[in-house]
Amino acid sequence: MHHRPLTLQRLLPAAVGALFGLHPIAEADTFWHLTLGRAVLRYGSRVVPEPSAFKSWTEPCVVPEWLWDLFTYGLYRSSGMGALSLLPALFGALTGYLVGCTLDANAPQSSRVLRASLGVFAVCALAEILDVRPNLAFAVLLVAFPWLTQRYAKQTDARALAWSGVALVVTAQLWAQLHASFVLAVAIFVSVVVPARLRQDKRFLRERLRVDGALLVGLLLTVFTCAHGTQVVDLVLRHSGTDAARHIQDMKPFDWAMLAPFAWPVGAVLSVALLMAALPWLVAAELDMAAVLLALLGAALTFTAARFSVAWVLLLLPLSAAGIRVCSELGAQRPGRLRSVELVSVALTLCTSVWTYRRVDEQAGPMFQTGARMGAYPVAASRYLLRLPAGSPVFTDYAAGGPLGFWLDGRVRTFVDGRTPLYFDDTDAAVSRDVLASPSAMDLAFARYGVRAAVVERAGAQCQLLAERWSAVVIEPRYTTFVPKSGLAQLGAPLSGLAACGPFYLSADACQDGGAALLRSIDRLAGVQRTRFAGFLHAAALLQCQRGSGAAALATLPTERDARLYHSAYRWYASWALLLAGRTAEATDLLADALSHGDALAVRVLLEPAASRVPVAQLRRLLERGLELMDDNAPAALRARLALVCAAQGDAECARFQGLRAYLRGDAASIPALQWASAHHPSPRVRQDLLAWLALHAP
Repeated sequence: MHHRPLTLQRLLPAAVGALFGLHPIAEADTFWHLTLGRAVLRYGSRVVPEPSAFKSWTEPCVVPEWLWDLFTYGLYRSSGMGALSLLPALFGALTGYLVGCTLDANAPQSSRVLRASLGVFAVCALAEILDVRPNLAFAVLLVAFPWLTQRYAKQTDARALAWSGVALVVTAQLWAQLHASFVLAVAIFVSVVVPARLRQDKRFLRERLRVDGALLVGLLLTVFTCAHGTQVVDLVLRHSGTDAARHIQDMKPFDWAMLAPFAWPVGAVLSVALLMAALPWLVAAELDMAAVLLALLGAALTFTAARFSVAWVLLLLPLSAAGIRVCSELGAQRPGRLRSVELVSVALTLCTSVWTYRRVDEQAGPMFQTGARMGAYPVAASRYLLRLPAGSPVFTDYAAGGPLGFWLDGRVRTFVDGRTPLYFDDTDAAVSRDVLASPSAMDLAFARYGVRAAVVERAGAQCQLLAERWSAVVIEPRYTTFVPKSGLAQLGAPLSGLAACGPFYLSADACQDGGAALLRSIDRLAGVQRTRFAGFLHAAALLQCQRGSGAAALATLPTERDARLYHSAYRWYASWALLLAGRTAEATDLLADALSHGDALAVRVLLEPAASRVPVAQLRRLLERGLELMDDNAPAALRARLALVCAAQGDAECARFQGLRAYLRGDAASIPALQWASAHHPSPRVRQDLLAWLALHAP
């Protein structure tokens, strides 16, 4: 493994790993790790006073991943958020390189193409956890520690054996300070060393077992060097089977649908890795029991919690490498077939890589952008909340608490966040869910904690609950900040013309005064924080309230790349502006792209007079696809519009289907289409039926 370190099968996975990590920070947990890193530095301890939660949480906070938190906070403090956002690319490259090394060590004489392909496949799964969290260190350690253990087990020289053992203990010690999965070090050591000793010469076994035993004791002792010390068992149990864990996406139980190869890239990678791992069994080849045990360890982890699916891929590598070795040996007899297998593997790898890249770009992008993801966090809220008295309780949902807790550094206190279940327990997490879902629970909790403000995601039900009680004072792409109506005198007037919740940002009464109050509200938001989002709101006001020119609206709109977090609203207004500017083809292309991604909300623009410029056949295709996606929730106005289009094309059944459904929802715009269908439908029964429906409409 130490020969020729720079080879295709090592450099290619490293390059792909770096590529998948080149995106902005899109994970809110990053911020509470920074908060804890700052606290560790401030107090010089791994157990710190609770830095951000409501003051009723009086227990000290144990920081289990303190070394990672301290490292990332130090990097942020010295080099800023841009440098911090490069960590996924750096660790992705390192893990990809180690993946290549592992495949080389376990299948040294096999096809380079197959090794490189499997390495890239593994990195495609790794992309799921390439964010600025301790997961990065976990991935590196999970690949490096089995390799180090394999090297230890193969040592024949006593001195080399001792130094390899020291390297293992040091690595395990580091692991215990970086990630809560450090208990795996012992399981990996046993899985690799025991099968190796069973195969070795019995004459040297006793002395090696003595060293192995001492090393195993050393590894067990490193477990207790973590921040939780002797309470490490409690730490492990909190992450499996608890009520809180069942409600956290990363910790949910395993679902067999995860293995579906076309559901997500990890499913595809697992399918390929398991297929390669099964190949030695199919041809009755000799198996390395250590590789089998590592694969079983990965399976056990995954069946415990779905988030370990990536770990399973990495622990499968030695056994999958055995499959590559068998495939190469069989192909040596028939080189043509081996070449065909290699070509298929390259094609599958390329397809999976493109799929993974697009998924990462959608979930964490835009790619090649550094810093925090634009619009993903309540930045403006953090500045507005400085108006509150020091120590004020601010209700936050699960994702908002981390960023606000970091930026405000105890200036305000936040609610239950992503530190569940590390700090917040099952009851805390359950109460937070109830508060977010129930009006009575919200009222009780706000009274209990004396909440002075609230910051929640616009898309959640809790946003609508707050909008019915409090006033919105800050609107951002993903979050809305609320304060009690009684507190507006001290904190400023409520916003006018802006919708507090939902995918669209202008309210139904936004244009009642020509949009004057709306524009004042937008200017106030820009005063809190100048962003491209303010330009988007100005363009929306120009189109919706002032019916301005498309060119003027396009001049103030951000790019689609920068509007990633409010795509639906952006596509609506951008396509509207394009239609007004006479750029019909671009507008319909934008709508077609939205529909291809399952976003049907933007087709509402086809109700605007400017949509008359769209060719009738294309207009019908767009409307039909949009209504198909919305299904029974489609607005009646869109059905009425499609009914009129169908009537214009002479399609009586379509006019009947869409027109009658719109008519039943109270949209009279469909009546001309129904009248036409009642005269032109080929079925006499249908014509009579439509006339009976129309007779119910009062003139």
